Amino acid sequence: MSFAADCALQDFIWIPRLVQAVLSALADIKLYSLVRHLENAETAKWVYLCQLCSWFTWYCCTRTLTNTMETVLTIFALFYYPMEGSKTRSSCKYLTFVALAFIIRPTAVIPWIPLVLRHFWQEQKKVDLVLYSCIPVGLVTLGISLIIDRVFFGEWILVQLKFLKFNVLQNLGTFYGSHPWHWYLTQGLPVILGTHLPFFIHGCIQAPKRYRILLMVVVWTVLVYR
Repeated sequence: MSFAADCALQDFIWIPRLVQAVLSALADIKLYSLVRHLENAETAKWVYLCQLCSWFTWYCCTRTLTNTMETVLTIFALFYYPMEGSKTRSSCKYLTFVALAFIIRPTAVIPWIPLVLRHFWQEQKKVDLVLYSCIPVGLVTLGISLIIDRVFFGEWILVQLKFLKFNVLQNLGTFYGSHPWHWYLTQGLPVILGTHLPFFIHGCIQAPKRYRILLMVVVWTVLVYR
């Protein structure tokens, strides 16, 4: 009995980590494929190498954190996002991954606000985008979230609304710690990027016009979290 209990405990600890590691690996492959479609195989190899050499990726990719899953889903969404030059664009697919990321961690919507607005602005069939992509995807994912939370909490509850109330309206998240306004610029990004920081700065300066939206997303996200 004791041996079986120990095995069950180890499975409970390690299986979620293994699943998360596999999902993170798939996200790395998607990132490589995305850059290969947007640029070429040579550029994709360098991006893939940078991803594999990132200490922060190594540190987080196997940890069962909502941040990690948010990152995985964001990469999958970017793969299908209708960026100029993309050969894998799909409104329903990328919006599905964005919606799933939002359900898991509502703050995932922050970096996607400028991207979705850009898509809406450039989309010629705006009504079709809203009626046949945004609304169906939103209703299905929100419905699934409500059902899952109903099963586990025993009552109908909108967790995302609770999240908004706790972290934004009541600002109770500061109980667990807060940073000065400049933290993301002076400590957050430099530490996470590590030795990639010079290449990141160079890329920001030399980035083609069609990728400026991604730089805007980074700046927007940092300003919001500030």
